[in-house]
Amino acid sequence: MTDNEKKNFCTTAASAVGYMEKISCDYKSYESKTANTGRGNYTRFGRIADAMLSGRDRRIKDGFSWCAMFLLACLYESKAGHVDTTKNAGAMALNAETVDWCKEQLNVEKSYGWQYYAGVDVWVKAFKKAGMVSNTPHYGDIVVFLNRGIAYHIGLVVSVNADSVTTIEGNTSSIGNEVVSNGGCVAMKRRKVNANTIFLQL
Repeated sequence: MTDNEKKNFCTTAASAVGYMEKISCDYKSYESKTANTGRGNYTRFGRIADAMLSGRDRRIKDGFSWCAMFLLACLYESKAGHVDTTKNAGAMALNAETVDWCKEQLNVEKSYGWQYYAGVDVWVKAFKKAGMVSNTPHYGDIVVFLNRGIAYHIGLVVSVNADSVTTIEGNTSSIGNEVVSNGGCVAMKRRKVNANTIFLQL
């Protein structure tokens, strides 16, 4: 990924800070950061991820944990521009060339299936096979949080500090800097770099 592409990715993610998940699958509220909020895991990012991963809107991923789907949607929109997710249920067309570009950035050829990229573990395995995992963070990297060696949450590094990183994460809490893997919003965080963090290099 070029420096400019990383910048676009980070800028797209930053524009979503403050977005709250929705309590129901009401597409009319999807473009609002604060409408229809509640613990439903429904988001515009899940809808875009559904279209990316399945080729049509089956709503099989929207409504589930969405930290990885947030990054998928931001990666897509960083290249293709903003997607209107307020349209009625049914097929939501995305640019096939941009989806292919996303697959290339995420090492899909090294993975066990594009359809599984709504979860975190497939990202880690694909990047490990590609030799693109590091313990040292850089701007535009994907940070993965581990618990006893198991990946459970994911975010985007937007700046690197002495012993920490500033991240933008989906499905996290709006307050504090503890790692919350099902917190309900897009937020900017400051995270310690330690044995429980690894970085996927884009």
